[in-house]
Amino acid sequence: ANLREQSLLHKDIALLRKEVALLKGHLGSFGQNFASLGARVMNWSSCLSAARQKELAQMIVEYVLPFGRLSPDIQRLREELQTWKATLTNAAPEESLDEQLQSLQQHVDKLEQENEKLSTERARSEEHRRMELERLEHHRKMAVAKLEQEQQLLLRKLEQQRLTERDRFQKERMADREKMERERMADREKMEREKRKERQQERDDFEAEIGKFKRLASSLTRENNQLWQRLSENDSLAQSLQSQ
Repeated sequence: ANLREQSLLHKDIALLRKEVALLKGHLGSFGQNFASLGARVMNWSSCLSAARQKELAQMIVEYVLPFGRLSPDIQRLREELQTWKATLTNAAPEESLDEQLQSLQQHVDKLEQENEKLSTERARSEEHRRMELERLEHHRKMAVAKLEQEQQLLLRKLEQQRLTERDRFQKERMADREKMERERMADREKMEREKRKERQQERDDFEAEIGKFKRLASSLTRENNQLWQRLSENDSLAQSLQSQ
């Protein structure tokens, strides 16, 4: 999240730098046009009297003074106007009023033409600035949309990884359970085999004991028969002796 925010911040800073550079260019153009306008006005004021020219120069200086830092051209214009004011004391005699009016009208016409030209250039500059801002805004929106798309892809990827990890964990748990169940069954079968083996051993031992007892009983029966046979022989012998 911090990396995405830093990336967005860097892109916004880059866009702001482009806008600042564009505004600096517009301010430089404005300063040049403003200085050019002041110089042309002073050139057109040649039809006025020296007092009028000095008054006009003072008015232009007052207007351009706050904008001296915008462009070196404005600063040079202010210095030239100060120098020109100092030289107006030796100006030529005033012309006739009709000549001044005619010259003033010509200068006014030229001023209107120049003003119209400057307005056209300003409109073009504003249009260029607007188009540049629209282009920057379009790029910013595309960058934001791309970042949102990448964020969505990253979220889906993380969700898929989470589901995969959950499935793997469940499979491992099921495998462990099956393994434990198999081990438990194997232990039970082993115990049952051992018990069967023990019971079989006990049964074999019991049958062996029974066989021993049977053999002993058979031996005792033979001995008893032999004993009875001897007793019978003794009885026969005794009767035989008595009869003699």
